[in-house]
Amino acid sequence: MKDKTTIDLINEDDNDPAFLLSSVRIGGAGNYYGGLHVVKYGRGYYWSIENYNGHYWEKIPTSLYNECVKFNESLKKQRRTK
Repeated sequence: MKDKTTIDLINEDDNDPAFLLSSVRIGGAGNYYGGLHVVKYGRGYYWSIENYNGHYWEKIPTSLYNECVKFNESLKKQRRTK
């Protein structure tokens, strides 16, 4: 049984286009199967690193979500200026 801070998104189908369009891949962090993603879903914010069997989403504070997105934007800006 999962604790109350975790959810499965889009009926456990994280390949759903609605999910993919709303998630943000953060930098190069990750593993063989995929990277760190954050998403706003409903009234909450979540993160996950894709694994061989999909995503296991954990609820995170709004501030952490915002910092991840901010960090990702700064990486994009650095890459464009090189």
